[in-house]
Amino acid sequence: MPPEIAPAAVDYCRDVQSGAQRPLANIIRANGPFATDRGTRELPAWMMHPDDRRWPFIALDPDFERRMTWRPPGVGAAHHEEAVLAHDGRTLTFRFIGTPAQYADYPDAEVFETDTAVLVEPVEVARDGNGYRLDYAEEREVVVRLAAPLGNRVLIGVGHGPGTTTFGLPITVLTAA
Repeated sequence: MPPEIAPAAVDYCRDVQSGAQRPLANIIRANGPFATDRGTRELPAWMMHPDDRRWPFIALDPDFERRMTWRPPGVGAAHHEEAVLAHDGRTLTFRFIGTPAQYADYPDAEVFETDTAVLVEPVEVARDGNGYRLDYAEEREVVVRLAAPLGNRVLIGVGHGPGTTTFGLPITVLTAA
């Protein structure tokens, strides 16, 4: 495993609730799905799927990234956000980092569609007077139905708050198994 992705892989294997370190799962080099400005593409990656996680860790191969990609200075990759597209090409399970379930629900999302991109913004509803923010968040998901099939359109995210460097970056879209 390349040293550039080792910290992210180790962090991904931590227990979500306690933060305790767990052993790394088997990591392999293969082509993985990545959202690009031309839609989802299979690119060289390092991947692992720990038994206790709902979706795999996928990191773009650093050697490929150095030689073949570019992003504007100061813009980083979106972490933890991804989506699963159902076989109908329109039903999208959007996964994101949000307020813990005990404090808020995400019953719906605003979906903005153009000919080239789709943006999903989950709608948060505080539970019974719990309108305050906490110092932690958890992985959440919301299911949306697109007006048209995703096709080659890129799925983009809103980031994690004002001033974030992840606003508008592509979100990884996996196809339902």
